[in-house]
Amino acid sequence: MWFVSLAFGQVALSAPRLLKFSCPEADLGEIRFDGGTKTIVFEYTNISDKDVTILDIHTQCGCASPSYSHEPLAPGKSAKLSVTYDPSHFIGPQKVGLTVIATNGDYRKFNTLLVIADVLREVSLMQARYPVVLHEDMRCNVESVGMRLTSRKTCPVRELELYNDSKEHSYHVMFMPSESCIQVLNCTDDSILIGPGEIVKVKLRVDTRLFMKGRYEKILHIITDGRNHSEIKLKGAIE
Repeated sequence: MWFVSLAFGQVALSAPRLLKFSCPEADLGEIRFDGGTKTIVFEYTNISDKDVTILDIHTQCGCASPSYSHEPLAPGKSAKLSVTYDPSHFIGPQKVGLTVIATNGDYRKFNTLLVIADVLREVSLMQARYPVVLHEDMRCNVESVGMRLTSRKTCPVRELELYNDSKEHSYHVMFMPSESCIQVLNCTDDSILIGPGEIVKVKLRVDTRLFMKGRYEKILHIITDGRNHSEIKLKGAIE
């Protein structure tokens, strides 16, 4: 066991960090949900002895959209990337993480960025927890589900939460995947009845065996009471 631990330690020492961010955390303070998007600029420096390229930036949700250069950055040089944050579907304290994936040609390293905000709006606590309105009182916790970075043969599984904010009306909800690679695991007939005040967790799986390398975006159609149509995006990437 001692020799195994030593070997892992040597590997860690041989792969130092590639980028250093001057301030990896941005606090927007109090902002209004209807005040429009906010853009944050993060400055970083190449602290390695080789050119470094940012391969990708993964976000926890669709509310944060990164923009960055794909060009190599020389050792000791600095650059900036921007993140556009959309608070329109949120309320209260928010923390959104972003993972920056960079390489020097020999190996990859990750940096974590964090966007913090206190989003102000006049809604109930449950409406804040489920900010996406599918139809009338039928609500959802997110507008897009992050399936994250996986290998091509992996089938990631994530949860989507639905909430009926009505005090008396039940909703019949149907799930219609845009492609056969999307599977709703805990609804055998791809539909469910959600009663007043009820919360339902829906497990979603994406079969990535036929996917190409890179990012993907799939659509899950949600039909409420047989006529009202909404879309939830499933976003991920294949390494």
